[in-house]
Amino acid sequence: QSQSSENFLFFVDEIFRGTNHDERVQGSQAILKSLAQRKNVQGFVSTHDLELVELSNQYESLGVWHFRDDVVNGELSFSYKIHPEVGPTTNALVIMRNAGLPV
Repeated sequence: QSQSSENFLFFVDEIFRGTNHDERVQGSQAILKSLAQRKNVQGFVSTHDLELVELSNQYESLGVWHFRDDVVNGELSFSYKIHPEVGPTTNALVIMRNAGLPV
């Protein structure tokens, strides 16, 4: 579809999830590079693969944003506002700890 001259809009949640890390990143980079070079394509990809952020330095058409979270009294709190660049925080260990896992 991306080869078409028609406008193309896409949304992908956790691109290639379920695939091993190396192949997921390699495949995602190839797809995003191809899409970034097309003038008629716009879209959104969610990912936890920080290697994909580097593509935004190579392709002006790619941007990086995040939803911010904070830990307030040991609980996660979300503003649900989008911010530019890679998120400065992590939350997986807080979630695991709150679930009673030994982290």
